[in-house]
Amino acid sequence: MSGMRASARRWATRSASFARSRRVSLRDESGITMIIVLALLVIGLLIAVAGLTEALSSSTYANRDARVRRAQQAADAGVQTQLYQQNEGNIDNYDLNGGPLGLTTTLDCVVPQFSLGVVTGLVNVAASSAGACPQSDTGGVPSTTPVQSPLGDHAYEESETFLNATTPFSGAAREFSPVVVSLGSDTTGTSTVYSREEAALAPVGPLQTIEGMGNVTVNGALGLAATVNGDVYARGSLTLPLGLVGANLSTNGQSLLATIAASSFSGGAVTVANKVTVTPSQMIERPPITIASTKADCPTAGCPTVTNKVGSDGYSSATDTFTMTNSSETVIFQPGDYVFCNFNVTAGTVEANPTAATPVRIFIDSSSSSRCKNDGLGTNQGNFNDATGMDNLLEPANPTGATTAPSGVQVYVVGDENSSNTYDNATTVNVGNQSTSLLSLSPVTQAMVIYAPTSAVTMNTGVCVTLPIVGKTCAGGVFDGSIIGDNVTITATTITQDLDLGNYPLYNGVNVFHAQQYVECSTSNSSGTPVTTLTGTQSTDTSGC
Repeated sequence: MSGMRASARRWATRSASFARSRRVSLRDESGITMIIVLALLVIGLLIAVAGLTEALSSSTYANRDARVRRAQQAADAGVQTQLYQQNEGNIDNYDLNGGPLGLTTTLDCVVPQFSLGVVTGLVNVAASSAGACPQSDTGGVPSTTPVQSPLGDHAYEESETFLNATTPFSGAAREFSPVVVSLGSDTTGTSTVYSREEAALAPVGPLQTIEGMGNVTVNGALGLAATVNGDVYARGSLTLPLGLVGANLSTNGQSLLATIAASSFSGGAVTVANKVTVTPSQMIERPPITIASTKADCPTAGCPTVTNKVGSDGYSSATDTFTMTNSSETVIFQPGDYVFCNFNVTAGTVEANPTAATPVRIFIDSSSSSRCKNDGLGTNQGNFNDATGMDNLLEPANPTGATTAPSGVQVYVVGDENSSNTYDNATTVNVGNQSTSLLSLSPVTQAMVIYAPTSAVTMNTGVCVTLPIVGKTCAGGVFDGSIIGDNVTITATTITQDLDLGNYPLYNGVNVFHAQQYVECSTSNSSGTPVTTLTGTQSTDTSGC
């Protein structure tokens, strides 16, 4: 029994000893656990801080990126502001009709006052040291600082236009190679963010006598000779009659020196005129026009009445086409704008502009336009055919060297796509008799401005006779004005540029300028100085672009 009690005491002693040892072990491990817990807390805190830092950084970057984008948008708005000011101003200031302003090296912008084509005085005389005008309202003149314009949402823009006049082709024509500089800014933060850009605009020159975006063919009297008072050029080939004379023509105290320019020549010789071989990139490619679907088909007084239907609603069964087939009928177009899907006169007499209030402007819309696509005409739309010619009542019988008014009648053709999905010569403009009959008559004098840069244009003046072996031969008359077409063929004895003394306004859809290249500039100039304002000086404001 005593042995059992001794054994029990030893077991109790060992159990107590183990308990004490376990408590000591647990006390030792509680310190390690605390360290692990603290370490985990620190790691979690570090992760939270890193996440917060990243979030704040991302927010900062996102905020700055948004501000930079707003500044860039403000700079874009400045470019558009300049384009609007230049395009929506008085288009006559740019002298797109040609005439003395566009054809001489005179650097002053002089817009004549007129009364029925008679110059009564000169107004709006201005010249900049850059040798071009007009300037934009907010810049372009050296030493003049552009005005900062608020756009809302803490965004501002400053912008200016430099027109950069040049005189290509031996000084016989003037064109503009303008540049827009715009500085946008965003002021929402503690410091202003800037964005600067430069836009190179498509060059603009006066409408020359004949311009071909493709090829040009000139036929003279009986196919032998023609005289040109003004400029003719083709981005493609230029086919000449046996002889082409470019005469010096003086008017209003200034001289017009004809220039003949093309990428290649064939046919006869050129005398007197400057004959220049150029690349297509050196010559202006005229953009096609656009016509708003809401533009009225006829002036307030209505379209002229003829025996054939002239519709005024392209959205129903009526047709927006002008057709004349009655040889005994005469129709007069009063001043104003007319919009058709097709124009086809095969007989009768068409007269225009008995008064000089405003020009007669005839527009031929695209067959794919909302005005024309549902009118039921189907194919063969978008063309202008006036086989009997158009009598411009403002034009004198002999326009050569005299006060003229060809811009009193204007024809604009939008053009359509052809089978190659391009706009090259997909539509046609025919003026004068295109008949192959033995004897066909065309008006002796044709005076108008034709703007159809994507259409094939044929202009016939005078009498055409079909002879054995020789074929169709025409004794040309006189053309006065401007023809802008793709492939252009003209038959005339004398071709005279619009002298622009009538100064009738062109359609403002013929944009004076359009942007052809954008360059993002550095926010600092070439010396590393931040650009925070524009100075009005081109070399300074484009530094770093």
